[in-house]
Amino acid sequence: MHRDVVTRARPSRRLLSRRGRVVALALILVTVVVGGALALRYEGTSSPGRIDQEITTALEGWPAWFRGMVDLGDPGPLLALILVVAVGAVLARRGVLFALVAPVVAVLISHGIAKPLVGRTIGEGLAYPSTHMTGVGAVLTVIMVLIAAQRSWPRAVRLAVLPVLLAIALVYAGTLSALAFHYPTDTIGGLCLAVAVVLACAFASDAVAGRFTRVSTELEGEPHDQEPGRAGR
Repeated sequence: MHRDVVTRARPSRRLLSRRGRVVALALILVTVVVGGALALRYEGTSSPGRIDQEITTALEGWPAWFRGMVDLGDPGPLLALILVVAVGAVLARRGVLFALVAPVVAVLISHGIAKPLVGRTIGEGLAYPSTHMTGVGAVLTVIMVLIAAQRSWPRAVRLAVLPVLLAIALVYAGTLSALAFHYPTDTIGGLCLAVAVVLACAFASDAVAGRFTRVSTELEGEPHDQEPGRAGR
């Protein structure tokens, strides 16, 4: 007699659902196009453009007490934010490596590749894209992905978090711009880079998780417990 091997279906550890992958691809496309267009427009410049001037005018009277938010993008506070989010991922048992790696990759690309490549300056420093905005935006995007991945939560709860995260990103961008740390388009570029890189990392994480699950399932499905010479009887 053949011995049947029964394996239980593993719960999906993917960060992105099927619908989430479609939305993520659309967001990557939009952010790459917008961020790339701004990079080409302001490449090698050192003065605000028309969009910058209009947004800066609209930000006049920005509350001064938001000034403390700027420090969130500094290396120390940003690392602390990343670790806090990673602890949340540990508790949720999903996406821990993603939470640790994705923001770091985004910041490194912003500071080490994008800024020197675009060459836009404000004062004596490189400006586009804003690395502070990239770092904070990346952490917020990681939170968005991790919350969306909690598919046992009510959909209304998961959706309700999105406008809160977006509001935090906009307030942070407004603070960087209103206090003249960056031109407004620098912060837009930083947020676009953050979203694109983090979502690309989510796809990579899912690809690795999917491969691991397939290999694990194949190994569990092998009839190791048959006696030698009795297979197939």
